[in-house]
Amino acid sequence: MPPANCRIHALQALAAQHLKTGCAAIAGNPKAAAVCTALPIAEDHAAFAGHFPGFPILPGAALLDVALHEIGRARSIDLTQWSVASTKFLATVRPGDALTLEHSASGDATIRFVIAPRPARSPPHADGHLRAGRRRP
Repeated sequence: MPPANCRIHALQALAAQHLKTGCAAIAGNPKAAAVCTALPIAEDHAAFAGHFPGFPILPGAALLDVALHEIGRARSIDLTQWSVASTKFLATVRPGDALTLEHSASGDATIRFVIAPRPARSPPHADGHLRAGRRRP
């Protein structure tokens, strides 16, 4: 095990990285490796059209779809074998909003995710978790 001062420096470097990217650590399993990436949403995304005229917002289903694709890509997993256990949509996403996606996997076959504004400020736009195994119809 590295000396305590090495662990402290490593934690400080990790904290600095999170501050730089606008990611906040996901509470929960401290052993789970969190992955934090920008989550680009094109300003001309088709879902903005007609939802709503004059005040476009991204539908929650479209936001979740983009996030799921990024989680599957980043973790190299087939999300058709996973189900969305819960999702909360907490704030609207408008054209031009800069977003960050942070997700962490735990030992109990769960992936927790948070979609937040970048730079980080409250509240997040959405959060939730995925569970391994397909949901029964």
